[in-house]
Amino acid sequence: MFDQDEEAWENLLDDPRIIPVKANFSFLQKFLRFHNLIPVTGILADLGVSSWQLNSAERGFSYRFEGPLDMRMNTNDSLTARDVLNTYSQEGLQHILSEYGEVTNAKSLANSICEYRINKEFETTSELKILAESQARGNVFSYFCCFESHFGVASLCLRLRAFVSARTQTVFLSFQAFW
Repeated sequence: MFDQDEEAWENLLDDPRIIPVKANFSFLQKFLRFHNLIPVTGILADLGVSSWQLNSAERGFSYRFEGPLDMRMNTNDSLTARDVLNTYSQEGLQHILSEYGEVTNAKSLANSICEYRINKEFETTSELKILAESQARGNVFSYFCCFESHFGVASLCLRLRAFVSARTQTVFLSFQAFW
């Protein structure tokens, strides 16, 4: 079990079939080779966030609670969602919104993020939520291509979490050797 979130270790199952590893998925191939576990016939990967992460306002994983724009899986990493929103170029934000997800109007949303931060830096999840909702045209669900939220902001938060924790690239690179 690979998990880089320190808080997840508090809920570790005591099961001899589970080998806990405090690391990112990017170390999966090295770990399997070191323990002579290759070839593998299958890998079970839980790539989501847990309900306790989403319900913890101070981690900033969710738009549902007022909290800091953090969104790091590993709190020792330096890059936060706040950093991304306040420092990335419009082109960089557009790339994240379109490449890491399916935000329909990534260019417009990236532009609005840049305009917002001229007067005030993003600090909280609520600020992001208000801005994102103001950008939705027509059906909020289809604008954010979001099936998980009546606000349509969950999809945006998901994209930022994926980017901040580099999950998409990490998972792809981790499993690439087994395809």
